[in-house]
Amino acid sequence: MSAEKRPGYFQDKTGEWHKDRRVVPDRRLLEGKKKDGDHHKRNAGRRMVELGDADRDHRQMIREALDDFAAEHGQQ
Repeated sequence: MSAEKRPGYFQDKTGEWHKDRRVVPDRRLLEGKKKDGDHHKRNAGRRMVELGDADRDHRQMIREALDDFAAEHGQQ
């Protein structure tokens, strides 16, 4: 085998060069692709909306429970 090196290739026992399929380009450097981490921002936004919805729903349930309690005890 020769001392020659080719990035992204390997040389087999017979001396033939083959493309190394294990080499993966760095996704962060690819042009025209979404930036790494965009999905995390989207998920964080969804969680914030869901927390707001849950908070609003819980406040409504608490108000209804207090109204039911007051009605049962004649304090309305």
